This record gives sequence, structure tokens and C-alpha cells, in this order.
Amino acid sequence: MMPVMTHDGLEQAIAGVEEQFSQLYSHVKRGMRERALRVDPALSPLGFSMLNAIVRLAPVHARVLAETLELDKSIVSRQLRQLEELGLVVREADEEDRRAAYLVATPHALERVGAVHRDERRKLREGLGEWSQQDLEKLGELLARINELG
Repeated sequence: MMPVMTHDGLEQAIAGVEEQFSQLYSHVKRGMRERALRVDPALSPLGFSMLNAIVRLAPVHARVLAETLELDKSIVSRQLRQLEELGLVVREADEEDRRAAYLVATPHALERVGAVHRDERRKLREGLGEWSQQDLEKLGELLARINELG
């Protein structure tokens, strides 16, 4: 049987969660800037986010990328120009739809993004390596529940 939480207890617990989300958001934002810089000093955090999605989804149309990242097409267009200028993304013809092009990360981009991901996984292993498997599984379950909130 779960203990009954008072209204004040619930409010305090929610406030604690909000504070942790705020700290997590700041940490993620800072991390995105650092990841972008490690790929290219001129790359913005949004550009890194888009490049990361292109690596994950490639080949992908710009429209699908915009929908996936929930971004306006004009923002995606500007960022794609930068990614192309930096030599991180190329457009390849879509043989089925001559009006459209696929976005594909260049070999250089794949190498840089791969290095960033390997380093991030190493840091996670170091940081979470002493946690029990049960705690890690519980964290995964709780994060999944948070993601379901929208």
C-alpha cells in the first residue's frame, strides 16, 4: 500500500522535481553547446541537434527533419545552409521525387558526431557505473514515464 501524500507534501515534491528539471535543462543546454563546438567551432547547438538527427535518420528529407524536430521550415533551411557550408551535410537526389533531395551527413560529420557520442557514452558509463542495475532500470522507467507526459 502506498502512503497517502498530503497536499503540502505533493506541492513540495513537485517543486523539488521542477528544480531538478531546471538544473537538468541547464546542464543539457550547456552540453549541447559543448558538443556543437567539438564538431565545429562555428556550429550552433541547434545545428548540432539537426546534424545529430540527420545522422540518426539519414537519408532524410528536410520536411521530415523539420517535423521530427518540431521546427519551422525556414529555421531548418537556414541551419541546413550552415551545415552545408561547414561541409557537414550534403544533399543527394531523391530518384523518386526529382523536386526533393535527401540530406546526408558527410564522412567528416559522421566521424565528428561519432566521436562526440562515444565520449558521451564513456562519461555516462563513468558517472553511472557504480549505480546498481536496478537503479539504472528504474531511472529508465521513470524517464520513460516523464517522456509520456509530452
